[in-house]
Amino acid sequence: MFLKTIEEKGKINFKSDFIDYSYLAGMKRLFMDFLGGESPAINYYKWNFRSVNDYFELADRLSSIEFPRQRLAEILWEDNCKIECASKIRDNIDKFSDPDSLVVIAGQQVGIFGGPLLTFYKAVGVVKLAAQLSKRLSKPVVPIFWMATEDHDYEEANSIYLVNSKGERIKIYNEPGDNQLGKSMSQIKLGEGIKKAISELQNNLLHTEYTDSLFGRISKYYKPGNKISEAFAGWVSELLRDYGLILLDPSNAEFKELAVPIYEKEIRGGYDTEVPNDKRQGDGLIADGYHLQVQKFKKGLNLFYADKYRERILLAAEEKGFILDRSQKKIDEARLVQLLYDTPEKFSSGVLLRPIVQSKLLPTVCFIGGASEIAYHSQLPPYYEYFNVIPPIIRPRPSVSLMGKRIRSIVDKYGMDIRLLFNDPHRVVNEVLIKYFPAGLEGKLNHLQMEVLDLLASISPELRNYDDGLRRTFASSVRKVETELNKLRAKIFQAHKKKNAEITGQILRAYDSFFPNGVMQERVLPMIYFLNKYSPSFADRLAEEIDIDRFQHQIISILPE
Repeated sequence: MFLKTIEEKGKINFKSDFIDYSYLAGMKRLFMDFLGGESPAINYYKWNFRSVNDYFELADRLSSIEFPRQRLAEILWEDNCKIECASKIRDNIDKFSDPDSLVVIAGQQVGIFGGPLLTFYKAVGVVKLAAQLSKRLSKPVVPIFWMATEDHDYEEANSIYLVNSKGERIKIYNEPGDNQLGKSMSQIKLGEGIKKAISELQNNLLHTEYTDSLFGRISKYYKPGNKISEAFAGWVSELLRDYGLILLDPSNAEFKELAVPIYEKEIRGGYDTEVPNDKRQGDGLIADGYHLQVQKFKKGLNLFYADKYRERILLAAEEKGFILDRSQKKIDEARLVQLLYDTPEKFSSGVLLRPIVQSKLLPTVCFIGGASEIAYHSQLPPYYEYFNVIPPIIRPRPSVSLMGKRIRSIVDKYGMDIRLLFNDPHRVVNEVLIKYFPAGLEGKLNHLQMEVLDLLASISPELRNYDDGLRRTFASSVRKVETELNKLRAKIFQAHKKKNAEITGQILRAYDSFFPNGVMQERVLPMIYFLNKYSPSFADRLAEEIDIDRFQHQIISILPE
């Protein structure tokens, strides 16, 4: 039984507002310039994501390149065939086998219970753009989601957060089993800790008519013995069952075999200081006033080797060999290449090499990413050139905040400027409270200040015939009087704020709903929170509402009937 077959009551309506990214705290200049198509940022990217012509040009160039589509189709089906909604995925894999097929891709960590909302938003961006480009380009364009199964940050992948009635962030954590810390997610199977995590998740959610069925579904995937990546694939596919999202697991041994020539070139070029010349690229970014998203503090390859645990491969310059950063094991070039051919499954890409693998093996017309991913793509042109790969069009992912009916009523009640609420909630508090400040008292304070300052100003001409010291003392006294009057006004306003603490609390509660514990909502809350609260079809309806072409932050009000 799919989620959509669970009996529902009522209907969900949405209302969308949009705000510029400039109102979101922490947006870097590189991303903002890229978004606005401004120089010099655009010089670091080959294509313009807003240009229809660029999509056509890239599609034509990719059609002249031979990709291992048939072999990849077999690998992709092997990874996806066990998913319940596999028939839709099978259709897209068949389309991928077409020699003219193209790919839209995004990726994310395989977080428990589907990870935070931004994972869903990325997936929605991929499936909607693929459908859009299929019509526009008159070619089969398929959506692929790159599961970051080789990531080894256990804490991040196995934690999600909820917000309780007090606005407090509650951590739900899948405790690691023996010797799991430090390993790639592809190596980890769920243990007994997942049962505890599911229990804590359910206990911290309001019990609704959907809760039991919903947790029955999620427990089917997230259970002891299942790989984290398999559970993630099953759950995310179910959320987007009507779209046929293809899940790609880069840890698949057969997929790794296809990447061997790329990895070998990375190894053999380890000591070539000229190509790829990422230092020149980085120096250019810094000179243009931008930042480097990926900082390389140790000289090494953009490769990891995983035996007992995942290790970065560093250069051992004195011997023109390599050294594994954790075990300190030394390996010469010939031995490392031999290990690659014997056990390709033990090698994985670093952040700067992963996009090369994607575009070398897949006919990638577009990569959808967040601000940080877009930033590190500015460092990649030398790598694309070195590996003889055509870069994809880089496009911003959908960015969304959800607003419940209660928060929407607070925003409307006080006529808040939601842009300022995202940027400076305390300024919004002051602006709202000014509206509620007693008009008579405000007028009297203004009159008092004006009368006193006017009277003092009238005295000033009378002091022209006195010495400079007296005139300076008088001017200083006037400034002090004005300062004290402003202090008096501020103290009266603070008393007004204290008297109207409920208004302040409501406004800050609205802010906290968008930034739980100061972290953006899409990076904190999981989809299951909303499925449980509103309905199992919430994900379907939300996917329809998300706009992938505005390139602004979308605020979606949830208005159940």
